[in-house]
Order: sequence, then structure tokens, then C-alpha cells
Amino acid sequence: MSAAILLVVGIALAAIQIPAMVFELWVERENIAAAAEQQADAALDMLEAVHIQSMLNRGRVSDNDPAIDTLNGSMDQFSRANADVRLWVFMAPRVVDYQRSQFRAEIEPPQDEVDRAVLADRRRQVVFDGDSLRVSRPVILGEGRAAHPKCAACHSSMMQVKQGELIGGYSAAVDLSHEWAVWRTYLFERVLVGILILGATLALIYVMLHRTALRPLQRLTCATDDISRGRLDTPIEGAERRDEIGSLARSLEVFRHALIVRERLEQEKEAATSQARFLTSHDALTGLPNRGLFVRTVEREVEATGSGTGSLTVLCIDVDHFKRVNDTLGFRFGDELLKRIAQMISAAVPEGTLVARLGADEFGVLLRLGGDDGALTDLCRALVAVSDRSIWIGAEEVHFGISIGGATAFADSRETEELIQFASLAAHRAIQDGGRLYRHFTPDLNAAMRDRHTLEQDLRAALDAGQLELHYQPVVDCTSEKLVAVEALMRWHHPSRGWVGPTTFIPIAEATGLIVPLGRWLLWTACSQARFWPELSVAINLSPIQFRQPDVVETVRACLAETGIEPSRLELEITEGVLLERTEEAMATVRALRALGVRIAMDDFGTGYSSLGYLRNFPFDTLKIDRSFVAALGDDPSAEAIIGAIIALARSLNMKTTAEGVETAAQRDFLQAAGCDHAQGFYYARPQPPLSITQKIASGTLREQGRARAPDSLTA
Repeated sequence: MSAAILLVVGIALAAIQIPAMVFELWVERENIAAAAEQQADAALDMLEAVHIQSMLNRGRVSDNDPAIDTLNGSMDQFSRANADVRLWVFMAPRVVDYQRSQFRAEIEPPQDEVDRAVLADRRRQVVFDGDSLRVSRPVILGEGRAAHPKCAACHSSMMQVKQGELIGGYSAAVDLSHEWAVWRTYLFERVLVGILILGATLALIYVMLHRTALRPLQRLTCATDDISRGRLDTPIEGAERRDEIGSLARSLEVFRHALIVRERLEQEKEAATSQARFLTSHDALTGLPNRGLFVRTVEREVEATGSGTGSLTVLCIDVDHFKRVNDTLGFRFGDELLKRIAQMISAAVPEGTLVARLGADEFGVLLRLGGDDGALTDLCRALVAVSDRSIWIGAEEVHFGISIGGATAFADSRETEELIQFASLAAHRAIQDGGRLYRHFTPDLNAAMRDRHTLEQDLRAALDAGQLELHYQPVVDCTSEKLVAVEALMRWHHPSRGWVGPTTFIPIAEATGLIVPLGRWLLWTACSQARFWPELSVAINLSPIQFRQPDVVETVRACLAETGIEPSRLELEITEGVLLERTEEAMATVRALRALGVRIAMDDFGTGYSSLGYLRNFPFDTLKIDRSFVAALGDDPSAEAIIGAIIALARSLNMKTTAEGVETAAQRDFLQAAGCDHAQGFYYARPQPPLSITQKIASGTLREQGRARAPDSLTA
């Protein structure tokens, strides 16, 4: 507060002193000008008086008149007596013209612009001309001293000047050089004194302000400089004050906080940008390089290798039956398994080796082993050994396997994409050979790949070409062995390959998404055929992909409405895998299907992970006992116990049971004794065309000759 008072006092002193000094200097200047003007007017009065008097005393009008001499003499005498005043007379144009016409010597035209201005506007002029004050005034006939009759008679008779016209004028110039010099000295002294007083006042104010206000301001300035240099932890003093300094300090704190926030935002932005750059070249789940980075690195290494010196090998590692893990335990569980496998592979390869995730369950490894085939084989065995031990994920113990395929640069291909493709083919061959193996690429694998691609293209056209057909496997009552139902199974008769087994084309259909239109065709065809067998039910497998379609319920409803069969005659078979992910949605789908009136069966019961939980939560009508348990009857006592337990469990839950894969009379006898409801298998009949089923219904015969033959390639 004291600093503010001092500042106000200083400003007030300056506001009073400066105008007072300026006013004093202005008054002094005006006094000098007024005195000079009075002096000039007095000289002009004297000049006019002498002029008029001399003219009045003239005895005649002629040249060399004593009046003119008297006027000139008076002006010379006045000029000698007053060196700082200069006087002169100037004539109006009419008088000048007269004088020139008479060849008069005393012509006095206007000397300068001021004289001409007097003649032009007939008014007195007062102007500064350098260091002189100039006063000029007009002489008008009939006014002032020029009103004397003799003056009027003289000018009117000789020059025809009328009353009120200009005769001429008088000018006086007062030299103020000395006065202005004195005034300037005074001005300098007053300004100097004012500056000294003002400086002393400001110095005093500065000292007081420095002690009371400037020191905190300096601290704030230093803090501002530190903050501008990035030292955001600089302390800020004075924020607690309730004056302007406190306001500045609080504003600076707000500014510093804004800088801190901006710095954090920039750091977060940089981190996000770095993360985005990382994710463009790395897998988000495992943190490994992604396929794009792997391909670019392989290309660079192949180019650096040159003409084939050294050994550059690409490995593709597939997780065996990984889809089964996702279907049974869920995608989160599968993601955690992939992360564990990625860590195990990275730990098993030499340090610095590039390991990447190429696809859902496929990893890539880039090796440079200097052409040592033994080292490559040992490394691949070590990688396969990674899957020899189980791992725990949460409360689940997981057993998994990996299969490895390899391709060597230049020996197998020079193209990066081909190298990766060939290694992937070799890995698939390892899976087909039983898994947990290493296979190196051979040319016949490429031929097999082309053959699979051709088969995929043929399958796309098979539905429209009418090459697909349905065979039906009878389902019998275990007690009476009466035909009660059929299971619809898809068959493909290729125009050049002949019969293509479902184990060959169904995986292709599932991998390419063709299983959805194929499944719709199977549903419509089987229901249409069932209209001709009113006493039989028809069972249809719904693949996991088909079950997860959002329109599956509407598809079944439309099929029932169009074909006209009773919903209770349609049984849809699903596996546990379709229920694991999005359980609530799966439960809603099952309940919506049952609301249509169709029956729901759990296929391959007993081979999953959580069957009992699903029986409690999902409304199944039938449990289908997997063929692996039936096949073990007579050889494995535990199989008999498991089948007996399944039948007892189903009966307690008011569900039917159907045993698959019945091949022998002994298996039939055990199932009858255990209380199984229905059975199907080669003991009763193979899958067969619809005409054969119609004939068996008509004849009442079911079992075929040669029923003990081994299953052929068309078994579904």
C-alpha cells in the first residue's frame, strides 16, 4: 500500500510541476511577443502620424516634395534611434500605377507576402518571421488619419482613389533575437531544474518502491524467467498477498500450472504417438513384431545375403488345435496362452533372433545359422520341446503342442512372401503328420497347396452346380431297434475327383466361411426331405460358425414355415465350443430355438471341459455319447463307467441319450442293458441316399449285409 501511495505522490508531483513549468514558459513567451507588438504598433503610429502630417503640410503636389523627404528622414532617424525596429511604407496597386505613370521615384510596392496579404484582406497582420515579430496594417482613405479632407482631396484628384479604398500600408519588424536568446536560456534553466527535481523525486520513489514493491516484483520476474526456461518447480512467493503483487503471483501460479498440464499432455501425446508407431509394427497382444515388420526384415536380410552365401531360414510355428482352446475355454484364455507361448519361443531361440507373430496362432522366426543343418534341427527340437510340459493359466492346467515348418532362402525361394508361405505349408504338414514335429519345405507341399486352393474354388461352385447331396444315417430305438430318426450328412460328388470325403471339404468350408451357405442348404434340403418321412425325426449339425450367425433363429423359423414339418421333428446338434464365448448370447439363442419347438442336442458329450455346467444352464433335449467311448467298450472298463454315468445323468435331467459309432453286437447289448435311448452306427446302417431310407421304411428292414465293414471315407 505504501508503494502505491508513493507512486501516486510522485505522479501527482510530476503532473503539477510539468504543466506549471510549461505554463510559466508560455506566459514569458507571450509577454515578449506582446511587448514587441506594442513596440511595433507604437512605431507604426509614429510613422503614420509623421506621414499624414507631412502630407498635410505640403504646399503643392510635385516631385521632390518636402513631405516625402520628411517621411523618409523620419524613418531613417527612427531606425538609427531604434536599431531593433525596421519600418517601411507600401502602396496599393492604384497608387503604384499612378506613381509609375508619373515616373515618380518614390514608388513603394508591397515588399513580401505579408504586405500583399494586408492589401488583399484589408486587415492587420501579426506574424513571426524568424526571430522577428512583424506587424503590418492597412491605410484606407477616409478612415483614421487618412480621413482628413486634404488627404482625400489629394488622392482622389490625382489617383482617383475613392473613399474606403486602400491607399497602402505600414509595416514594422521588431528584432527579437536578444529576447529569444534570453528566453531560451531561461527555458533551458527551467527545464534543467524541472528535470533535476523530477529526477530526484523519481529516484526517491524508486528507492521506496524497490524497498516495498520492486523486490517482490523482481522475485516474480526471476521466477517467471525460470518457469519460461522449463524449471516448473521454481517457488513463487507473494501469492498470499492481497495486493497487485499477490494477484500477479497467483496469475503466475495459474500459468505455471497450465504449463505443467501442457507438458504432461505433450508427454502423453508423445507416449501415444510412440505407442501408435510401435503398434504399426508390433502385435498388441504379445508385443512381438507383426507380420509387416517380419516381412520387411526378411526382405532386407535376403538382399544383404546377396547371391546365396550363408544360410537364412524362415520358420513358421503353429499352435496345434488352438481353435479348440478358444472354443472350449474362451478367447481370453486363448490370448493368455498365446502370450505364454510367445515368451517361451523367444527364450528358446538364440539371443537377437527375430521372433514375430504372423497370424492368430502362427509365429515366425528368422534364423541365420551359417548353413549348419544340424544346428537348425537341434533348435527346432528344442522349440518343439517347449510344448512338452503343461502350463497353468489361472486354475486351468493346459497342454498344448506346436508344429514347425521351415524354408531356406535361395535353396527354396528368393521371394520373401514365398519363403513365409512355404514355411507355413511345411508347418501344416507337420500338423497333418500328428503335430509336435518339424518339417522342412519340399516341392510336393507346394503342389498340395495348389490342390487345396483348386478344391476350395471347386467347392464354391459345387453348390450351384448341384454336386452336393445329403445322405442320412438311421437312428434306432435301442430296445426295439425300430427306426425313429435320421441324421443328415453332407456328401460331395466331384465331377473329376469322385466322392470327396467330408473330412476333406468340411474344414475348407469352415476356414473360408462357405460353411454358412452350405449349412443353410443342408437345413432346407433335410427339412424338405423329412416331409416324405412323417414318422421320423431329422437331426442336423449346426457348425459353431453357423450357430453364431445373428439370423440363425430366423433362418430356422423360415425353414420350418416353408417346408411345413413339425418343429418337434427337427433336432439341431451343437457342440460345447459354441457355448463357451459370449455365454449369455449363446443361451439366448438356444432358448429362442427351443421356443420354436425344435429339439436341441449336445453333440460329442463327454469330450469337453465343462459339460456338467452346461447341462445345468442350457435346456438340452438329448445328449449324444461320443463314439470314442462306445469304441472303447470291452477294452477299457472306464468307458463302461462313463457311459453308464452319462445315461444316468441324462435320465435324472429328463434328457434322452443317443450313442454314436455302434459297430458291434456287444456294444449294442451293453447300451441296451445300460438304458440308452437311441443308437446309430454301422452295426445298424451306413449313411445312405434318401431313396434307400424310403425303401427301408417301406420294407421294414434296417440292418445291412456286411455291417461289420470298417467305415469308409464318407463317414461324417
